[in-house]
This record gives sequence, C-alpha cells and structure tokens, in this order.
Amino acid sequence: MASSKKTSVPAGVHYRVEVASAHAHLFRVTLTVYRPAAVQRLTLPVWIPGSYLVREFSKNLQQLDKCSWSVDADPAQPLQLQYEVYALDNSVR
Repeated sequence: MASSKKTSVPAGVHYRVEVASAHAHLFRVTLTVYRPAAVQRLTLPVWIPGSYLVREFSKNLQQLDKCSWSVDADPAQPLQLQYEVYALDNSVR
C-alpha cells in the first residue's frame, strides 16, 4: 500500500532579522508569507509606542496609502520580501 504524504505549508508569516553590515549599522529583515493572496497587501507602522511622532517607514515604497502597498504573488508559493533597516538612531525607535 502506497502512502500519500502531504507536504504541509505553515500558515502565517515568518520574520528573520540578521546583521547585514555591523559597520554600517544595517540589519536585513526577511519576511516570508507562506500562503499569500494573489494580490498580497503589506503594511508598515506609522507610529511607535512611546513616541507621538508619525514616522514614514514606507516613504520609499510605491504605496497604496500612507503605510501599505501590494505585491502580486502566486498563492501556491511562499512570498518572500527582503529589506534593510538603518539602525543607528538616538530615538525611541
């Protein structure tokens, strides 16, 4: 009798943060959406707890609105995005 093994795809999202360049204070963030929508909507925050200043973390992206954008994806494949963050800032961030 042949066994039918199904490869299960994890639900949800996964973040990986790693040092891209310690000297340049850059961190690389990799986001994996395991079961994306055909048009996946993504967002970045515009505020940080403890700070009353509105931030524009997504200012260099082609945006749908102030904090979100969309990506065309294949729902049968995980969607993976990477970006780098400059992390030498004397603020609450």
